[in-house]
Amino acid sequence: MVNALPFSGGLAEIGQDMYDGADIARQLVNEAGGVKGRQVTFTKVDAPDPQKGVTEVNRVISQDHAPIVFCCYSSSIDLAVSPVTERNKVVMLEAGAIAPEITARGFKYLLRTQSTAAQYAGGALGLIKDEILPKLKMDKSAVSIAIVHEQGSYGKAYAATVQKGVEALGLNVVANESYDADSTDLTSLVLSIKGKNPTIILAASYTNDAVLFFDQMRQQGLAPKVFIGAGGGHSNAVFGKSEGKNANGVFESSSSAHVNPTALSSDMQKVSEEVKKRYTALRHKPVSNQVILGFSGMWTLLKYVLPKADDPTDPASIMKAAAQVNEPLGSLPNGWGVKFDQTGQNTLAEPTVQQWQNSNLVVVYPNKVATAQPTMVPLPGWNQR
Repeated sequence: MVNALPFSGGLAEIGQDMYDGADIARQLVNEAGGVKGRQVTFTKVDAPDPQKGVTEVNRVISQDHAPIVFCCYSSSIDLAVSPVTERNKVVMLEAGAIAPEITARGFKYLLRTQSTAAQYAGGALGLIKDEILPKLKMDKSAVSIAIVHEQGSYGKAYAATVQKGVEALGLNVVANESYDADSTDLTSLVLSIKGKNPTIILAASYTNDAVLFFDQMRQQGLAPKVFIGAGGGHSNAVFGKSEGKNANGVFESSSSAHVNPTALSSDMQKVSEEVKKRYTALRHKPVSNQVILGFSGMWTLLKYVLPKADDPTDPASIMKAAAQVNEPLGSLPNGWGVKFDQTGQNTLAEPTVQQWQNSNLVVVYPNKVATAQPTMVPLPGWNQR
């Protein structure tokens, strides 16, 4: 099986986390006898950007004739690489990218275990409606929203979806601004947003740009009452380590490595603990959301899909088996279930909202998976955190 992930460049840490999670799933399955008696092996391919992703996946498909490519985390990379796998009738398994068009092109050999942009946005919108607005105690007409996002497929998809949602809640969107995720200075963007004085900022960022924007928010005195990220950079340990106590109070809507264990099946509770144990021993740090995304995607494939296939090396047989999978919520360590629709999208990838509290991410929404209550609404000033 080919693992095509960003092992270099700005997404390298995320790509490695995704791979580590997938590899732990491979280890557990192999230790239990493999898939239909066969041991699972991986071929690593560096896909740090769309162009190299296409080149490398084309090369490895031609050389290895692998029936499955596990890829790509980034929506932009996936949208470039997936036509290659589709053309070659190779199964593409996406466990990280959220752009809606990934599963909207009628592809026959694509599966996505990850949520969509609409599901991410749904978590943020539910949080705003059920938790944020009651705590702010402001008239809706006085609540303003600024949306800030990287300009790739991931950011655009999230921004478009969340804008419709907040407008449906009756809230005023005062800004919807994009930027290059490779930027080294976002001061002008920060000042532009500051001039709009938003109550809530909704952001879709990767790791380096999440840290940069937040640093420059602090430097320029941009202080919204609420800040909600959309996975990516704000769910990454790098963000928490870089920002320290200033990260406290920040929300992020995606999925979580630390849902309430009661939301998991008894079997998955044990598996989840083993994943955390192995990753911590390997990297000497807690599991991230991306580790669990990688694990969940690969676990779905190796435990729920391939055992149902008449021939687990035949793409057509694999896709037929995937259509039969119906695992309830709690079957994956982030609380998700698995049921693919006709487009290959997992319909049971429900959003989870976390918050940085005491320099750790804790799950605060929805209640069925939460381990803590939302705090710091509204956010205190920068010098009071």
